[in-house]
Amino acid sequence: MRTELKEHLAEFPPPQGSEPGWYPDPLGSTAERFWDGTWLDIIRTPQLRMPPELNGNGHHRSLAEGLRLPSLRRAKPLPPLKKSVREQRAREKEQRRALLQIEAKKDAFVLSPAGRARRAFERGQHLFQYELELGEREPMEIPGVDDEPARATSDPVDILNSVVAEGWKLETGTFFFVEARGTAIGCYLFKRSKKRRHATTDTWES
Repeated sequence: MRTELKEHLAEFPPPQGSEPGWYPDPLGSTAERFWDGTWLDIIRTPQLRMPPELNGNGHHRSLAEGLRLPSLRRAKPLPPLKKSVREQRAREKEQRRALLQIEAKKDAFVLSPAGRARRAFERGQHLFQYELELGEREPMEIPGVDDEPARATSDPVDILNSVVAEGWKLETGTFFFVEARGTAIGCYLFKRSKKRRHATTDTWES
C-alpha cells in the first residue's frame, strides 16, 4: 500500500513554495504533508491556535486541545493502480536503467586505450602514444573484433591489440619502474595504419 501511495503522490504537482517544508496535503485531508522535492509519506496534524483577544488570559490556546482531528490513516484506501499502468511504469523504469548503463559504458570506453585511440584516428592524428600500467590491474572491457563480442580483460596484450584494431601499428615500446607505485609502466608509440583498422563490436552493444 505504501508503494501505491508514493506512486499516487508522484502524480501531484509541487506546492507553491519552493522550499522544503510542510504544506497542505495534496490528497485533500486535514493534515499537512512534507515536501522535499517530492511528496513524502510523512504527515502531521496542523496546530490551529486562537487569537489572543479570544483567550481570556491573553495566551494562545490550541483549538486542537481536547479535539481529535480525523486521522488520514482512517481515510478511504486509495484505489490500486491498474495492472497495465504498473507494467508500463516498470517498463519505463527498466528502459531508464538500460540507458544509464549504456551511457556509463560509453564514458568508460572514452577513457580506455581503445577509446582514446579511436578518437585520435578520427581526428586524423598520425601518432598515438599510450602508457599502460603493468602487473595486476582491474579488468577493462575492450571491443570485439570482426563480429566477436566485447569482453573484459586485464591482459596487456589484449588491451594493446584493441588499440591496433582501431587503426594503429605498434612502433616502439619502452618500460620504466615507478617506485612510488611499486609497479612498471609500459610506454607505447603507435603509428597510424588504416589497413589495420577492423570493424568492432563496442562494449555497449549487447
